[in-house]
Amino acid sequence: MKPALFYPSQLARADLFSLVRGQDLSIALDVIRFDEPAPHRAERELAVPFLPGMDDIEVAEARLALRAASRQLDTEDYTVTANGSEGGVFLSLPLPALLRKLELSYTLPAPPLPNLHLVVRAATRSGTALVAGTPLFADPPFARPGPMFPGVLAGMTRADLGGNRRLFTLPSVLGQAWLIQLAVGTEARELNPLATVPTVNRVTLDAAPRNLSVVLLSRDGEVKLWNNPEALLPDAGEQEVSFTPLASKELAATLARQNTAADTRPTLPVRLRFDSDTVSAVDITRRALVAEYLVRPVGGERLVRRLAGSPVALTLRAPAGLTPRSSQLRLTVKHLGRELNAASPEPPVAPPPGGVRADVTRQVATAFVPAPRPGQAPGSTLRVASVRLRVTATEAAEAVLEIRADVAGVPGPPAAAPIVRQLDRTSPDWVEFELAEPLAVVAGQAPLWLALRVNKGEVCWFAAPGPATSARVSTDRGATWAPPDPRLMPAGALLTQLFDVVAGAPPTPVIRVGTSASLPLVPSKSSRTEWVADTALPAAMHSLLGSRPGQGKVPTELRLSSRSALDLTVESLVLRYDPFATTPTTVG
Repeated sequence: MKPALFYPSQLARADLFSLVRGQDLSIALDVIRFDEPAPHRAERELAVPFLPGMDDIEVAEARLALRAASRQLDTEDYTVTANGSEGGVFLSLPLPALLRKLELSYTLPAPPLPNLHLVVRAATRSGTALVAGTPLFADPPFARPGPMFPGVLAGMTRADLGGNRRLFTLPSVLGQAWLIQLAVGTEARELNPLATVPTVNRVTLDAAPRNLSVVLLSRDGEVKLWNNPEALLPDAGEQEVSFTPLASKELAATLARQNTAADTRPTLPVRLRFDSDTVSAVDITRRALVAEYLVRPVGGERLVRRLAGSPVALTLRAPAGLTPRSSQLRLTVKHLGRELNAASPEPPVAPPPGGVRADVTRQVATAFVPAPRPGQAPGSTLRVASVRLRVTATEAAEAVLEIRADVAGVPGPPAAAPIVRQLDRTSPDWVEFELAEPLAVVAGQAPLWLALRVNKGEVCWFAAPGPATSARVSTDRGATWAPPDPRLMPAGALLTQLFDVVAGAPPTPVIRVGTSASLPLVPSKSSRTEWVADTALPAAMHSLLGSRPGQGKVPTELRLSSRSALDLTVESLVLRYDPFATTPTTVG
């Protein structure tokens, strides 16, 4: 996973695009310097690349880790006080700090004294006076008391600057006051101070941020995320600043604004401000903004679709050219108690080229031999629940379907009450005629005849090309039947589907997405005819969405199908996108 972007708020736009593309910049992004003049502050943005067309963003983690950085700083805010008859000078600071370097001037005694040392001692304040404490360092240090011990009072080094000027470097000594003396002695415990008074020319500190704070700059105001009132020393180590809920809220609000802005930045940022009372520096040692963009391609409302023998389109609107990292699909499915008869073909993918016309003077029929139910043999009984025809009307029409017995190879008398449907130009391509009561028929033997007549208007019954046809046409109200004129209807089967009643508790239905594998369904605890699915779109659908050209959100059809008659409810569909999966390619 790529780390979050982190950069100065005023970074030039061209540099910001370069950063989003993964190019290195010449500036140190993970170092925050507090410089003069006061107030000592710096604004930064913790961000992910902005992807247009996203509905929401979900933040899993937003945090920083920081620590005091090494920054040597000369200071003039110090006081030098003579130590009287014992020699040396007290150096004191207004507040505790890390003493790093001392530039001193002093004249060595003449003749030179053996065993001469410059000694730095701790000092404390007692009322208005400074009191010397234990020696901390000596130059030169004393010999090691044994092979397993360091040198005594070691750790300070000296550089001669010429004349009587010398630079002493210390290992960042924390304190507020020190006594600096010249002393002689062959051992540390025998040191005797000299009356020499060194002159302090320069004091260098390891600058530590004091009263360091991290503030989130939101549209609703400032929110302090973290604060260290005292000096933050390097020895304190990493400091964690976590702000996941606040970052989630802020990024969601910023996304909504940027989606409607005419000129957007290439990032989606959380704005942070770092404040310090002192000139200093801070290292950002770790940073994380783990987030995913969300798209709801069917909106936020529940959608209901009827699956009954042919694919049903579910239109997804998703950003063009972006491939989702994952998706979440929640469905509820109610079985309607009927399934497509095994003799019913899957609907053709291509639109049918033609068919035969039925009107008030012309009836049309086709033969259909029902297949036995799974596990049953020819001659067994099944119950017909409904019939679907691929028909269309160019104007308001009243279509009547009759299920007839076979008599000498043509439609015979009706076997059930006629089923009436009102049609118009907005009617679906496949029209289902549901029987008031299921019709018991013998499977795998004599055909049923499905006869269509029209009381008003005109209806076209489409056919799929084939070697022969069982279609029959009557122009005398069903008294006689003849094959259609081959010049008007080429050979082929009128598109028809038969649905059987499912006895008892129905089996788990199979729902296909396009030509992919079925979606996994889990039985509902509340009903034997309901299932739920907490699943995802097939990977092939993710790839299809990512390959769509265009700008902004573009439509893509998701085709759902099942041989069971189902009421399918899309409770929710969410696409998830990796912010770093793609980057802007042009500088606006």
